[in-house]
Amino acid sequence: MRVLFRVRAALVVTALSFWVMRADFIAANRSVVIDLLEDYVRATRWFLDPTNRTEAINIIARFTKQPPERISDFVFTTKDFYRSPDVLPDFAAIQKNIDAQREIGLIRGDIRIADHAEPELLRAATLRIK
Repeated sequence: MRVLFRVRAALVVTALSFWVMRADFIAANRSVVIDLLEDYVRATRWFLDPTNRTEAINIIARFTKQPPERISDFVFTTKDFYRSPDVLPDFAAIQKNIDAQREIGLIRGDIRIADHAEPELLRAATLRIK
């Protein structure tokens, strides 16, 4: 086998996974959502902290039912996906990914991520930690 291409070659930065919530849900549960995001930031920072690497690898290995040595070369390294310690999505990358999908016909319409993004919830959660 050999690699024919990588997603990175087409999209440069990929942002394939991010959280979404409806505005009415956020309005009704704002404080709980901020609490959830605070926990998410804390957990992400813990997993990315080099001092926790061995334990983090063991947790992931148990969850995926893989031996730690099978995943330790790439999980939470530069060979893995980039993760912001503040878990703030890369909105520019998401927009580029959406635009690329529209250009090749995977999606219709003009979706502007800036019209839907609400990063202030995540910023509020992050400020609680600092």
